[in-house]
Amino acid sequence: MKVQLNDIRHPDTCGGKEPKHHSPAFNYCRKLLKDDVNSEESLEVYRGDTLAYTISPIRWGAQKIIYENEKTGPTIRKYKESPMKLRRIAEERESEEDSMRLNG
Repeated sequence: MKVQLNDIRHPDTCGGKEPKHHSPAFNYCRKLLKDDVNSEESLEVYRGDTLAYTISPIRWGAQKIIYENEKTGPTIRKYKESPMKLRRIAEERESEEDSMRLNG
């Protein structure tokens, strides 16, 4: 699978905002898994017509994030959902389960 990530501020990449961790390809891997793309596929990231890098498999990329601060240069680390996002996901699941019980 190919993806073109020329501009990290492009609306299709990061909603037009500067990404928090500068890892739009890893973010895209997580999005692809949510969209039920085969987790064993590779993701080819292009800058223009040039292949910049490949993430293989997508499931590996979905588990990573680029971390950087004033003391540490960019490093690849394990991705962790934020506690607020995990809470929102749990609430959505609970709401869906309640709806299924009422309609089922």
